[in-house]
Amino acid sequence: NVLEFLVDYTSMSPAEMRLNSEAFNWHSRMPPIFEEHDEIINASKRQAENALKLRRERFVEELEGYNKQLEEFESFGDVTEVSRYLKKAQTLNTRLEAAQEKIEQFNLEEEAFEWETTQYPLRKKVMDVLTPYHKLYETTVEFQTKYKDWMDGSFD
Repeated sequence: NVLEFLVDYTSMSPAEMRLNSEAFNWHSRMPPIFEEHDEIINASKRQAENALKLRRERFVEELEGYNKQLEEFESFGDVTEVSRYLKKAQTLNTRLEAAQEKIEQFNLEEEAFEWETTQYPLRKKVMDVLTPYHKLYETTVEFQTKYKDWMDGSFD
């Protein structure tokens, strides 16, 4: 054994003996360090889980806000304001598309925590109700834009 050879033919000072002893006994200090780091990891995991729960709660509130915005569409009826209605519908549609991306991100995080993935039926409901309004406003604006060409333009 190399260590026995070194001990037999080398003289070590007390400082070198202490360092050598520490090197051979370092493994006995490891279990408390592992336990401490396990606690740190678990605390970080709990913190991340709580942050995800909070973000999901806020997201549900956001979806409820979109649903309230959608109720406003029922009162729209002025044909001269259709361009404004279309912009509102496009804005809400964009937000709902971004909401879908958030849902996918939430589901990835839930899977990482080994949770059951959350479904957000309100987003689909809002999107399903918004779609006919959005199509109506797009068609109306397109008609208004092209009406003059159709009625007064050439037949080429």
